[in-house]
Amino acid sequence: MDAFLGREAYRTLEALALLSPQPGCEGFLVGHKRGQRYIIEKIIPLPRGLSRALENFYFLDKLFQGKILGFFGTSSSEKKLKRILKPFGYRKIFLDIQLDRKKKLAFRASLIDYKKNYFLSPIKIKLPKRGKNERAFKP
Repeated sequence: MDAFLGREAYRTLEALALLSPQPGCEGFLVGHKRGQRYIIEKIIPLPRGLSRALENFYFLDKLFQGKILGFFGTSSSEKKLKRILKPFGYRKIFLDIQLDRKKKLAFRASLIDYKKNYFLSPIKIKLPKRGKNERAFKP
């Protein structure tokens, strides 16, 4: 099982990192699942964070026609993660986004799973290949 971050979603995350490099940016991952792969097509940033949106998760998922694959965040404290480690998050993915020491975006993907308790199980993340005219992200 893995996740593929589409080109549009990747560019949106690059833009978010440039526009608001401070920690705390959160939102939804939208796309579809094909076999054992989650294909992330769009990023929906949430200005007020996940807390408020999670209260209405089922309505939002219906609005996006069941295409919410999971969640992303730029600072994944244990307290913040507890908000998504619940029944509505089961089998959704969580994408943890960080700027590494070389000022490059770094990603860790996990699947929200359950065995007596909800937990994050690491999965692989595949990134889009860069075109000839695309430059690497550097804030």
